[in-house]
Amino acid sequence: MRGIDPSVSRCAAFELEDVVCAVEGADLLAPRTLPGKGQPSRALDIIDRRTPWTVTAKPKLDPIRVEREYDLALVVVQTLDDLEHLRLFEGWREKSRTAICYVEEEYRAWIGRYTGRNSPLRRLKDFDYVFMNCIGSVDAVHAAVGLPVHYVAPGIDALRFRPRFERRSTDVYYMGRRSQVTHDALVRSLEAGEISYAFDSASLGRVQDVRQHRLLLAGSIQNTRYFIVQKAKAGQLDHTFGQEELGLRYFEGAAGGAVMLGSWPSVETFDAHFDWPDAVIPMDYDCPEIVALIADLDRQPERMERIRRQNVMQSLSRHDWSHRWSTILQTVGLPNGKGTARRAAQLEAAMEQVSRLYGAHGNV
Repeated sequence: MRGIDPSVSRCAAFELEDVVCAVEGADLLAPRTLPGKGQPSRALDIIDRRTPWTVTAKPKLDPIRVEREYDLALVVVQTLDDLEHLRLFEGWREKSRTAICYVEEEYRAWIGRYTGRNSPLRRLKDFDYVFMNCIGSVDAVHAAVGLPVHYVAPGIDALRFRPRFERRSTDVYYMGRRSQVTHDALVRSLEAGEISYAFDSASLGRVQDVRQHRLLLAGSIQNTRYFIVQKAKAGQLDHTFGQEELGLRYFEGAAGGAVMLGSWPSVETFDAHFDWPDAVIPMDYDCPEIVALIADLDRQPERMERIRRQNVMQSLSRHDWSHRWSTILQTVGLPNGKGTARRAAQLEAAMEQVSRLYGAHGNV
């Protein structure tokens, strides 16, 4: 999807693809929009997928003819709607011995909307295995298609996000959707010259360069002392209908060595993946006293140092995208790729560098 819709929300999945390609020496096949043709009509796509009618439009995307034979095809999508674009890969299934679909975001309540003749659930049956980041949707998708469907947690390029320097000049970073109450309290403190505060001031769509966008985000978190986190799609009950999931923000904040403030989902996946002390310091979604909370935490420098160090070390040891890829391969009964040992050595070396950083400066 990086050549079709390089939006901000998709960049973590593109990062997964990049790490898998590095570990496996894999080919990355990504169709692109034809010059001058613009983007495909979303309205026509929705009609085609969710109604009995078939709607055709002039081709606007450059198809790819799959010529090589592959032992494994990994198709990464944000939602099942993205499976519409499989039509651009001519011969992909015939050339792939095993096919895996990795789905970032598909809430249980969304499954019932796929009723059209060209429903993506039909296309999902072309795969041998499905892996999902939403644990609450696994059973629903399995019931709909009858395939093996497994949960796999989000991950992070822990090598990219690890801190490399001592300084952290941003006091608070509140990324993405946010509580207006908490944000307003931070803005007042910013205007009074009491703190430095980073936040999104515009609604961004497409990125110019996927890798540079993730590099910029990593640098911003590395430079941040306190990083606000919350449940995936917090405040969007019309999307989730109460289904709580473990989102990417926790992995990004931890890997960058920030102290995370906020709430967490009441799901076993959070408990399993963030099981160390103070992984997230509790804070209400609406927290008008956030500045006072930060002042109190600043009076506990040794605890904050321990949190930052533990967050980074845990990320390097268990939350890199290569760890997720190894889990997927193990589940489907395939060996690790030829670059797995090299990636593991790089992660180990990074942990040693982080330990030296703490030893040299006593802080990250």
